[in-house]
Amino acid sequence: MSNKDDESVEMLYSKLCLDLNMDMETKLDAWRSYEHIRKHYVLEDDQLHWLAVSLYVSCRRYKHLTTNDNNPISISRLLKSANHLELIVFFDKLHKWEDMANLPDSIRSKIDQVEHAFNISSIIFEKYTKIFIEIFGGNQDTLIYSDYQYKRASNQINPKLNTKNKLHKCSHQDLYSLIWTIYALAKTIYPSTINDLIASFHLLISSFSFIYDYVKLAKLDYLLKGCCLNDLCSNDGSIIDNLCIMYCCSSDTCRAIIEQHLNNDLLKRLDKSEDFLNEFNYLETIRDINRQYDEIVLTNCIIDERIFLEKKSQLNDLCNSLNENRYSKSSENRTPLTANQHFASNDGQTISSNQYLTPISQANHLIKLLYSIVEQRQTKPTDNLISIIGQQTFLDDLVERLNEYEHSFNSQYDLAENVNKISREENPSRSCKSRFDLSLKLFYYSIENILTIEKGRLNINKFNSQQIQQSFHKLILNNEFIRSLLSLCLLLVLYAHSDRYHDFNWILHVYSLDGYSLLKIIQIFLQTCEQIRKSTPFIKYLSSIEENILSSMAFSAKSLLWNDIELKGILSYKTISSIQSNINNSLSSINNVTRMFNQSPNKTNVSRKLFQSNTTDQSTVRFII
Repeated sequence: MSNKDDESVEMLYSKLCLDLNMDMETKLDAWRSYEHIRKHYVLEDDQLHWLAVSLYVSCRRYKHLTTNDNNPISISRLLKSANHLELIVFFDKLHKWEDMANLPDSIRSKIDQVEHAFNISSIIFEKYTKIFIEIFGGNQDTLIYSDYQYKRASNQINPKLNTKNKLHKCSHQDLYSLIWTIYALAKTIYPSTINDLIASFHLLISSFSFIYDYVKLAKLDYLLKGCCLNDLCSNDGSIIDNLCIMYCCSSDTCRAIIEQHLNNDLLKRLDKSEDFLNEFNYLETIRDINRQYDEIVLTNCIIDERIFLEKKSQLNDLCNSLNENRYSKSSENRTPLTANQHFASNDGQTISSNQYLTPISQANHLIKLLYSIVEQRQTKPTDNLISIIGQQTFLDDLVERLNEYEHSFNSQYDLAENVNKISREENPSRSCKSRFDLSLKLFYYSIENILTIEKGRLNINKFNSQQIQQSFHKLILNNEFIRSLLSLCLLLVLYAHSDRYHDFNWILHVYSLDGYSLLKIIQIFLQTCEQIRKSTPFIKYLSSIEENILSSMAFSAKSLLWNDIELKGILSYKTISSIQSNINNSLSSINNVTRMFNQSPNKTNVSRKLFQSNTTDQSTVRFII
């Protein structure tokens, strides 16, 4: 690039920073980063686009101007000032910049959260217009309203001075834009919903019901022209129950969101009364809601989700690009364990049907599957599990440890990036308890099946009842086994809810768990749960976890694998073949599921135990790894 071109780019960059009112330190840091990267890489296309990326990264890196985790910058305004940089192109260049600049994981995580949150909103917006027309009516072609940009600008609205605005009624277009903005604002107030598809969809359904009630309260009957409104209305006039049934949501969860969040936190934050939709103050309501959201978008470097309400042609292009990325086929590697064993066992009909599920319907499908597995179970040991373990002392100890694990989960669950600095005491997560409870039911279901299968294996090998009890007691007291099994159940529940923030690495951190420990439990769990084993999405997810562990964790310096090798040695191929042959010959067709367990070793065989204990008692539970 010539000196003249450099001067031209620098002038454009200075103008960009001036438009964004950027401070000098961040401006210089972004320019230095750009020059450093340009010396080592060829930056193609518009250089101002790369400078916009560098500027955004610098804003996320430094926080000297505010008490937030970054400098204030509006992504929408940044893209507009940078020669109308497209959002998809921006994220593409941003991910390339991450690698070129070798950004730390903390910055990469923030960027991934912003992108994933926007992907979730794009999925939900595909449902938004349809639901709005079903409740309130309106024409799909005219709902995206260009005048909303005018009405939302605070300097254009002063209802106290403009008598003409006082007589103006709220239109379908105004309501259409208002509900989406309320949803976007509420989502930032409760950070745990930002990267959670199911929680976000529940929040959207709650927002519709919330506004519907206030439309009725303001007696704006001319807005209630929905094509499905008669079917949605229940005897008491509310729509929440039938709306949740229609879209497979939990009515209890939506009611909790409305009562404890929208009616309480949101209205207090906006300082609004119950008649905020009447013709005298609805424009002021639009102004206040958008002012609050503008502040959050600016100070937290998130994408302004009102982009969906703007130019329709650009919106269609954006959604098409997102859909191409979302549904593109990727050649995922199969791990030696989960994928090879279970993908082929799923019938073609199940696989083909799952390919056409939308993200929301697939999440609902997986959640229903989990609830069907633990149907009629409680968050405590069953009588059958009590009889298998035998002594109440060991069960009490297990329950006490699980309570501690629940406390750890709850305390860490809401430590997401708290956009509005709302304390957890004032804003507890409503999804946290329900998800742990579901995981706990799945845990009791799986451990009961594991012990039942192992009891049958030990009986075949002529262990007496005392030896079996001792074996189970040692397994129950093994914290590594209990934490691994519970963590796997939590991962499945969180994945079913499309929760990307509380992911595999987060679980390992919460329970200080080694990836190798989780790797050992996956196959054991799958052999005890046929429904999970036949679910293609779950198998793909577990396969990705195995691949992650095998590629970056199992052979790291701190991995527990080396402890196992030191304690047990390395099996030769001849020994492994001999053990496998003995297992195949000794097991009947009824007990094929017990292939995950090793037979009791002979004196010449090497003991391979799932979780090492300090003793080498013959009655200790043994598993194939």
